[in-house]
Parts: sequence; structure tokens; C-alpha cells
Amino acid sequence: MEVTYDKTSHLIFPTAIRYVDLGSEYLIAGKAEDAENVLRVKASVRNFEPETNFSVITNDGRFYSFSVYYSSYPEATSYDLLTMQKSVGRKTELFLYENMVTRENQIQL
Repeated sequence: MEVTYDKTSHLIFPTAIRYVDLGSEYLIAGKAEDAENVLRVKASVRNFEPETNFSVITNDGRFYSFSVYYSSYPEATSYDLLTMQKSVGRKTELFLYENMVTRENQIQL
């Protein structure tokens, strides 16, 4: 994901956040007020060069890890992880279904 100094990115998790670990001093983060499942993240310095990361554990025991890059103009500043998980799940199901159909066709030949 991309972060910038002048804007805050928000990540919306499916459940409350239990733990956050920032990979370097280039990031600052915190839970949004009155929203236990929303994490605010931004760059603490401008134009940091190396890639960094952060990790999150939610109350349901799920572990999330993010690679982070600096961008003056990030493509997105909000991420709904439940929606993203469903999207990835649909793509995976479609891929598996397509592979299954291909295998069935090969067996019939």
C-alpha cells in the first residue's frame, strides 16, 4: 500500500483491532476514535525511500501484514478489508472453477 505525509489512510477491518506493529519510524498509526476496527496510517516523514511494513492482529485472531511505500499521490486512502477479502475470494473461486472445468474437459477427451 502507499502512504503519504499530507493525507491519512484508513483501513477498515472486519473486526476490532487487538494489536498493531509498525515496521519502522517512517509510519505513524492509531485506532480511529470510537471505531475499534478502523486503523489510521500515514507517513511520519516525507519521501522515505525504503519499503517498510506493518502488521495487525484482530480480535478474531486474523493476522494481516502490509508492505508500505511512500507516494506523494497514493492511488487510494481507504481500504475496506472485508470487501477486499470477498473480492479475492470470488476470484479464487472463479479460478478454481475454471480449472475444474478444464480438467473435466481433459478427462472427457
